[in-house]
Amino acid sequence: MHLPPTRLPSLQGWAAYSLLFLIFVTITYEHSKAWNHPNKGDQDLDLTLGLKIRNFEALSDGYHHPLLPALVAPFAEKQLRYFATAKLVNIAIGAVAFWVIAWVGLRLVGPIPTFLTLVAISPGLSNKSAEFTAEPLLLLLTVLTFYGLVRGFEHPRCWIMAGIAAGLAYLTKGSGLLLPIAYTLTVFRFAPK
Repeated sequence: MHLPPTRLPSLQGWAAYSLLFLIFVTITYEHSKAWNHPNKGDQDLDLTLGLKIRNFEALSDGYHHPLLPALVAPFAEKQLRYFATAKLVNIAIGAVAFWVIAWVGLRLVGPIPTFLTLVAISPGLSNKSAEFTAEPLLLLLTVLTFYGLVRGFEHPRCWIMAGIAAGLAYLTKGSGLLLPIAYTLTVFRFAPK
């Protein structure tokens, strides 16, 4: 499977991507004001798990997956600023996810479909990035898994990256279990012998 080379955006195109990213960051900041209480959703449980990971008490509480709490564990403390730091980490993950989606889209489909995808996905990604929740990290790992699987037909070593991303997605959220299954079926069904 050979992918056609895609054209990179022009200077105006990069300006549009940058403007869209600025809007994404602004909306994320506004959404973060509404999520200023760590007891909303599962935020407090993930924060507590991060504190337990830092103190070497537990890797999981039996319900929550450990990857996101492990990423904020170095900042864990029994102060409210831990919650603020965890939200900043999640905003950074959301920003990285935005640019990874742009990078993958530009490499696979071109500038216009990529821009339209980012316009459609930015409000939801912004909303979830403002909370301390695993969805931005799951999206990031899902996109990397997809890219690795697609590129694996041309470069089989990319399937290693896809497998690692799928495994990390499973450690991020329960619905991430579908990615290792899809990865395994794809590699065993379509991989060259």
